[in-house]
Amino acid sequence: MNIIKIAIIGAGNIGSRHLQALANLKYDAEVYVVDPNKKALSTAKERYENNINNSSSPHTINYLSSFNDLPNSLDFAIVATNSKVRQKVIEELVSKSSIKYMLLEKFLFPSLNQYSNVEKLIKRNQITCWVNCSRRAYPMYKAMKPLIREANKIRFQVSGSKWGLGCNAIHFLDFLAYLTDEYEYILDNRYLDQEILKSKRPGFIEFSGSIFGSSVNNRIQFEITSYNYGAIPINILIDSDTCRIWVDEREGKILISSAKDDWKSKVGYFQITKQSELTNILIEQILSSNSCDLPTYEESCKLHKLLLSVFLNHLNNNSAKEVEECLIT
Repeated sequence: MNIIKIAIIGAGNIGSRHLQALANLKYDAEVYVVDPNKKALSTAKERYENNINNSSSPHTINYLSSFNDLPNSLDFAIVATNSKVRQKVIEELVSKSSIKYMLLEKFLFPSLNQYSNVEKLIKRNQITCWVNCSRRAYPMYKAMKPLIREANKIRFQVSGSKWGLGCNAIHFLDFLAYLTDEYEYILDNRYLDQEILKSKRPGFIEFSGSIFGSSVNNRIQFEITSYNYGAIPINILIDSDTCRIWVDEREGKILISSAKDDWKSKVGYFQITKQSELTNILIEQILSSNSCDLPTYEESCKLHKLLLSVFLNHLNNNSAKEVEECLIT
């Protein structure tokens, strides 16, 4: 296979983890890491070199401060910027290079009109695009799906302290959609906390409290909660007529009972797949099958827009002036 050309736009924490994973990519690659922040580029370089198993890089890595030195054609582009600049970055990127595959970080965009804007851009440039909601790629969670698929009624609960409901609820809604193959939901924001929180990232906001919801066919009921106090680890509970599953992600522990086993409990242990262990696998999947475990852009947009509408409604209910943008990242 020819040398694969990959661009990573944004060398912050998540961008540098994507780069780390490429150290284990089994195909030869020429990688372009773009970020105007020299410190971010330096950190990304250090993390990549720490992940190399021998004295030299298996790939050619180029660290750039702008799009100007990108090649005219790319096999992959990973956009790992914040949500505020993501549409502009994608526009600049596709004006510079033709791209075959694209991976976008979440939360995708802060305003509703941007979703259709970028969709048109992707289709016009014939780019196949996925969104990095990665729980559906974890082996342990993939093994759950057959237990859930046949359930007639499902209750899904997520709870924990200070885990960033705004920027991270999409992961759990996507996980639910993956397990159930349901993408149409009705959401209720009445139990979000009134106080709008400051994000750890300057200029961005966060939420706490609960989002309740149900699938439009009423097969699924769910609750996603982030407490603005304490240090309660994230727990996931799935109750259905076919199985009951409890997960503690921090401890890597899972408890499963199912109807076919007379509801006898089984304990299992797992490790969360880190991004620095995953991106190479996703790229290899795409190269071999033109698909991967992640949700497509179209699938993820449905869920993103549901959540964004809830957050915008909550902001407008607690703001003196109307807002059309929710800056979560």
